[in-house]
Order: sequence, then structure tokens, then C-alpha cells
Amino acid sequence: MINMGVPVLIGVCQQASSGGGGGSITFSINSVGYTNTQPATSPAGQSNSAADAGNSFTYPVATDAPPTGLANTISVGGGPFEPAFYSCRIRYDSTPFDGSQGLFSTGKVLQGAASGPNAGICLKVSFEFNVEGTSDPETVGSLIQDIWWAEDQIAGGLIPQLTATPTKIEFIYSSSSNVVTSTAFPSGGGFVDVAFGDASNNFADGPIAYTTDGGTTNTAPAAVSFKGGEIGFDSEFFGVSNLPQTVTLTFIAIDGTESTTTATVNWVAGPDAFFGRSVIQELIFP
Repeated sequence: MINMGVPVLIGVCQQASSGGGGGSITFSINSVGYTNTQPATSPAGQSNSAADAGNSFTYPVATDAPPTGLANTISVGGGPFEPAFYSCRIRYDSTPFDGSQGLFSTGKVLQGAASGPNAGICLKVSFEFNVEGTSDPETVGSLIQDIWWAEDQIAGGLIPQLTATPTKIEFIYSSSSNVVTSTAFPSGGGFVDVAFGDASNNFADGPIAYTTDGGTTNTAPAAVSFKGGEIGFDSEFFGVSNLPQTVTLTFIAIDGTESTTTATVNWVAGPDAFFGRSVIQELIFP
């Protein structure tokens, strides 16, 4: 048996800054959640899970009876099992930005940096698994797409892994992404959701891009879905009972200043694909 006693990072949130001459703004991520979009359940989104302060930023173990949490496949109404696709919602507290909206835009939408390496970029969003604590980081990292990964439904496949950082996906929002300033940083503050795979979310109604070895590839926020893979969160494969992932939001002001926050979320792993994991093999809904 593999020793599962490796320490786990739980509920870690950090803020950092870099770039231009203005001061950065400290803010925080409230939660990172997933809700199934395909196949459709009734009511909608019955397969869902979120990591937040209430559960120490750890996705709860999914259960088959009653059906809760996330799964690789879903059966609805006695139908066949189908691959499960999930939208993602990153909720952050915009209150610290209230009164500083002018640092990010002089008009309707976030402009991004006026010059420099982030010219035209207003927001970066990334997901990165930390595999260093696993028994074989190189192998786990190379196979991360078979565990939990994002798909570009416009391109028709999984988002390619980066050679330099194979466990990381980075999304880039530019001025053409049309992130309305009052949506990202509403007057009076409050919680705001950056969403993927959710056509009803109006955070950005223009194209976004994701980083590739060759540059970037454009897509739409609503076209990005997340899904489990054949390996899944297998503790015997990992050699540990949890796999941490860092979720990062970085807003970029006109002068290039970066305001960054991160949340370390944890995925529970187990030896059996059908129970004891944050993402199990299958769920059945009426």
C-alpha cells in the first residue's frame, strides 16, 4: 500500500503584485466551482461542486447515492452514460477595486496595459496543478489531461499542454474581450464571477485566448468546458491522497500594474474510481 500521509495545502489564498508605477490592489477569491452543462439534468446543474472557505477550499467527495459532486460520466433518466462537461465559476470580491475603476479603464470596458509586455491585456486567469508532491511528478504532469482538464469546444479538443508548464492552463482577456468595467468592478463592490462554459454569464462577451507553445489561440469563454479523464484522481497513481491546484486571477491596470490573487484548491484522490474522490467515475440522475 502507498503511504497517503503527505501534507496537503489547504485553503491557501495569497495576493501579490508587480509591474507599472501605480499601487496594486489586494483582493481575494471566494470560491471556485463547477456545474455540469452536458448531459443536461432536470433541474439543470445537479452535478456540481465548489471549493471555498467553508470546506477549506477542498472539493467534497462525490457520492453515488444520493448523486452529488462531479463525475466523468453521467446518466440521466435511465439513458446511457455520457461524458460529463462542466462550466467553471471563479468568484472574487471586487470591493477593494471600488473607487479605483479609473486605473483600469477610461471608458466602458477594461483597456489593459497601455504598453509593455502586457499591452492590451486586462486580465489573466490560470489553473495549475501542483504535482511536486506526487510519487512521479514528471509522469503525473505529462498525463494531467487524463485527470482533469479544459476543452475548447470551438477547436474541438482538449486545450494543448504547454511544454514548459504542462500542468498549467492560462487564459488571456484583452480589450477586445469586452469586459465591462462596471461588471468587473461594480460600484459599491461585491462578489463577481469569472465564468467558463456558461453562456448566461456576461463577464466578457468578446473573445479570449489561451496560451500555447506557438503563441495564443482564440476562443469564447462559453466554449471552454472542463472534464475528467481516464486516469482521474487516482491516489495509487499519485502516491498522495490530495492533488492541489492553484487558481490565479491577475487584473492589469492601464499603467501595467498587476493586481494578483491566488487560491489553492484541493482535489481528493482515492484508490477506487467509483467512490472516495472529488470526481468519481459515474453519477445517475432521474
